[in-house]
Amino acid sequence: MRLYFLGTGTSSGVPQMGCSCAVCTSTDVRDRRLRCSALLETDDHRLLLIDCGPDFRTQMLRFIAEHPHRPDSPLPYHERHVAEMSDEQARAAGLHEAPRTPYAVPALEAVLLTHEHFDHVAGLDDLRPLSHFSPIDVWAEPNVATPILQHMGYCFGKDHYPGSPQLTMHEFSIDQSFTAAGATVIPIRVMHGRLPIAGFRIGDLAYMTDLSALPDSEWPKLRGVRTLVVSALRHEPHHTHQTIEQAVEMARRVNAEHTYFIHMCHQAGRQCEADRQLPEGMRFAYDGLDIEC
Repeated sequence: MRLYFLGTGTSSGVPQMGCSCAVCTSTDVRDRRLRCSALLETDDHRLLLIDCGPDFRTQMLRFIAEHPHRPDSPLPYHERHVAEMSDEQARAAGLHEAPRTPYAVPALEAVLLTHEHFDHVAGLDDLRPLSHFSPIDVWAEPNVATPILQHMGYCFGKDHYPGSPQLTMHEFSIDQSFTAAGATVIPIRVMHGRLPIAGFRIGDLAYMTDLSALPDSEWPKLRGVRTLVVSALRHEPHHTHQTIEQAVEMARRVNAEHTYFIHMCHQAGRQCEADRQLPEGMRFAYDGLDIEC
């Protein structure tokens, strides 16, 4: 599998508006963090997205630019050619037929939602160009699915509005695995302060964002994980997020071969300096990084 980090920042992103700290004024592109999201390419070369925040459109434009459609690439794309004008306009211009422009978008099959906070769901409407080829499955816990269906019913089922994203909502239970884009997904209960949210294990990968604590019952789900992706907000304590030091201790307990920290704010430090302070096998992820897992 291959994981593409589309965004690795906290809810306010980095740089933070109005801040002139060393991180927010850094010229290192790795210090510019959009809201958290990741794209997973499975072993069968099928695509699923973890969270879809307000920066999704920007993230996907960057992804397509950096990983364009190529016939020799296993990365799945939907492709078609779109007429630039009507047949009548073409004939009026003396053309035999209308010119056609290639159009290709990643063949996204499913979206996994960790929770309902806006920085993780606000980009669902921007799925429309990816869903016009085939509807996209959205997986969420019932308490997450309900407000999304209430506020974005025009994207789903019988209430679908023409031209809007074609999405299909599926609800999952935290204690039962399910299949998305052909991959077996094991939900993991994560505490985000007082709010119970979801993390996910897919094969040897575990992805958990916005974590402040992991219930004792969930640790067995992390046995044998080789790649751990987990949030690490900053060094100072926070009431709904674990610190970098707590994330390091968690990573040591999981004992994965590789650990990548996400959901950092500007107080986490500059990438070039912060990475050097982490134990071997651990590092800060950054927007645009892709890894084999």
